[in-house]
Order: sequence, then structure tokens, then C-alpha cells
Amino acid sequence: MASGVIMAMTLSGDSVADILLGLRASGVFPAGKPDTIEQGVKTLTAGDDWFQVAQTHAGTFTFGEGHTFLFVRQPDLVKISLEGQLIEPVALLGKLAQVPFDLAAFTSFHHDWASGRMDEVYRGPSFGKLHSPLGWGCAFRGQGHQRMLSRRWLEFGPWRILHADPDTTLLQFFDLTADASAALAQARIGHERLIAGFLPEADPEDIDLQGLYSRHQRKLIITVKARTISAKELREAAIVRRFQSFGEDKPIDNIVYVFVDEAEAMQHLEAMWFHGFEVRLIGDDGQERRIDEGFEPRVQRPAWVPASG
Repeated sequence: MASGVIMAMTLSGDSVADILLGLRASGVFPAGKPDTIEQGVKTLTAGDDWFQVAQTHAGTFTFGEGHTFLFVRQPDLVKISLEGQLIEPVALLGKLAQVPFDLAAFTSFHHDWASGRMDEVYRGPSFGKLHSPLGWGCAFRGQGHQRMLSRRWLEFGPWRILHADPDTTLLQFFDLTADASAALAQARIGHERLIAGFLPEADPEDIDLQGLYSRHQRKLIITVKARTISAKELREAAIVRRFQSFGEDKPIDNIVYVFVDEAEAMQHLEAMWFHGFEVRLIGDDGQERRIDEGFEPRVQRPAWVPASG
């Protein structure tokens, strides 16, 4: 855990008002009343109705002269910054699980990452749409998980993973007791892996994925013979499944890759399993058999992750 630090995060979801209500109820919220409200070029003194204003209007609500503030962008994003905090991921997850968000990004409390006092200036990747750069962690709740290639991508990545009901997942990217340099080395690996599996918010509409649609199976079937499947194609296949790109009359429950060569199939199996695709092999008898069921990936948690998870 980390203590006495600035804990800042962005949360997005269907309703800013609901996120704010959930945060306040959880205790992950500034105490008291803000001093000022900044709305565009106007700076106003906060009134007793400031919380109602925050639920319906964009603005920055500043508490005191430090780094405690609330930023609201209507209709779907909240940023909250709290000074002097103890960051304990398990406890934080328990609180945030009751907040109706989809995605959350937790910034780094190591300010040296971006200050220029290290060998490089590092700014983590972002979920986009004004989300903060990834720092020590992030979280997914409910439909937010659909922004990933598959849930398997989350379950077996180079990070600490925690779960809470209802359907909330928190990832921790570095040892919270590590110094800035060590923390960055640990976090960079997880940041890159996570963003590689993060899907766009909308269908790009420029994907030309070729395959045979099976109406009976509700699946897109792609036969592979003597070719290497690129990471780009696998990502595009996941996007097609996510956005149902073939239209309402051709619903796609999953993508199926069918191989005729066992060596080729085994070469691609792990990557396809991480994407949640079905993998089939045509045997000598001409029958297709699934080979992805029961597959166990070769994944090792970082050494700093507690044995208890």
C-alpha cells in the first residue's frame, strides 16, 4: 500500500450523476464543501447546492488550495483527486464496486514520471475521452469489460488482479512500495499489454474480415491454410464480434478459426485463446474438433504480486 499520497482517478459510465452519488456514498469523495467552481472562463463561489450543480453541469470543483478537486465532464466522466490518502487496492475495490462506472483509471502518485527528473518523461497510455493516463492501476465494471478483446486478456496479464461483486475488476500495475524508477519499469509492461487489448469505443467500419458466416452456429468461420494470422487480424476479428459488424441479420456469437495443419494450429492457439475465439482442427478423418477447450496459458504473475492475489 501507499500512504500520504495524492490519489487521483477518472471514472466514466452512463451517468455522471449516478457516479457522483456512488462516490459520495462510498467515501471516496472530498470532505466538506468546495471553495470554488470553475465553469469555462467563470470562477464562482460554491453554494450549498454545489453537489446538485455537479450532477447536472460540467466544471471543476476545488477544495482548499491543494490538490483536492472534482472535475466533471457531462454526461459521462468524473475525475477526482484526494490528498493525503492511503491507497490499499483491496479496500478501494470494495468501495468502487458499489459505484456505477464502466471504466476507471488511477493515475501514478510518482510525480517524477512526468517531471523530467528521471531519464525520461513518461506519460502512460489512456482509455481516451479525457481519462487520465494509466498509473498504478485501473478498473472495469459490468459492461466496461466489453472494451477488452476478452476477459481472458485481463485474467492472465502481467499485473495483480482483484475481483469484487458486482462484476468489478481492478488491475494493479506496480508494487505500491517501489520507488519511482522501479515502479515505472513494472508499470510499463502492464500498460503496454493492457492497451494492446483495449477496443475502440465505436466500430471503425473499415474492417474487411473474410470468412463464412454460419447462421445455424451464429459464428463467423475462417479457414486457415499455410498462412500466419497477424495480431492485426485477430484484433479486427474481436472488433467484428464486439460490434456485430455483419449487421443485425447476421449475429456473431464468436469467431471460429479452422486449421488443416496441426503445427499451424498450435502456433496460433495461445493468441486465439486470449482473444476468446474457438479454434478447430480438421483431423485425418475430415472431422473438425475444438482444441481450445481446456487450454491453459503460460502466464506468470510479476514477482511483486502477493501469493494470495
